[in-house]
Amino acid sequence: MSQFPNTSSSSPSAPAGSGQLVVVGLVIAIVAVILMNVYVEMRVAAEKEDTVTYFRFADDMKAGDEIEINDLDRVDVPKSLQNAFGTNAVPEDPQSPGRPLDGEFRNLNEAVVKGQMLTFSLIRNASASAPRDPAYIGLDELTLNIDSKKQPPNLRPGDFVDLRAEVPLNRDTRFKTIMEYVR
Repeated sequence: MSQFPNTSSSSPSAPAGSGQLVVVGLVIAIVAVILMNVYVEMRVAAEKEDTVTYFRFADDMKAGDEIEINDLDRVDVPKSLQNAFGTNAVPEDPQSPGRPLDGEFRNLNEAVVKGQMLTFSLIRNASASAPRDPAYIGLDELTLNIDSKKQPPNLRPGDFVDLRAEVPLNRDTRFKTIMEYVR
């Protein structure tokens, strides 16, 4: 016989209400997972709405080759990064989604490699015999003073250039594009 009395044959019981706490914890976890999924879906949808589509070459091409839609891959870029591409990258045509703006069925000025961005400078002919863009007609006789020390050595009469101006901002200087594709 034992000197300690046997008062119960079962193990000690759990504190009252612990089952309820487990159920409440599970409900909170399920609600958190659902809310997180809804948030992620909303962010993905918002990012899709706030993108700009550009194009890059799907394969290497030679100078003079004609660009077709199957030669290009779409690249969706968030609008917040749109300025990184400048104004030379060819965006999607708003009237014809999935197609480049004025970049299809044009001949390349130079050879390109796979992954290179489609730019207006690749598809616009820079020769003097090229048809003029209507936006630039009437600007033939505009004379600008150019610092010859900063002029690129390979620039020749009849070449097309982009004009940029230095804009001083506090201690920093930024360049702002003033005119594009000027002869």
